[in-house]
Amino acid sequence: MGLMKILICFCSDSDLIDSGEKPFGCDLCEKTFSQQSSLMQHQRTHSSERPFSCSCCEKTFNNNNSLKLHLRVHSGEKPYRKAFSQGSHLRTHLSHVHAGGKQFICDRCGKRYSDKRNLTLHKCGYA
Repeated sequence: MGLMKILICFCSDSDLIDSGEKPFGCDLCEKTFSQQSSLMQHQRTHSSERPFSCSCCEKTFNNNNSLKLHLRVHSGEKPYRKAFSQGSHLRTHLSHVHAGGKQFICDRCGKRYSDKRNLTLHKCGYA
């Protein structure tokens, strides 16, 4: 019987990130990752595992970063200039208010809104 050759790579996660290589693949979808920890975090999106819980309320999360973002709701921390607690809220604000202007118009009174949701809430006042 011959000897089997085993090849081992001793590169660090940062080497993989720098090279763009993504050797860690999800068994349930086609996503690949450069770090095994990122794959493990991603795999929670396919399950109901939510190991990170808020100490202020009962809400749970599948990753620590989502928990940290949520904690801003309780702390009142608003790290963005116009007082947004999350980057996604800032991006929504920028795209609705600064890019498109107030493009949603009430057909009853002519009042203008930058967000369709706000126009819908306004129209509820007519019911």
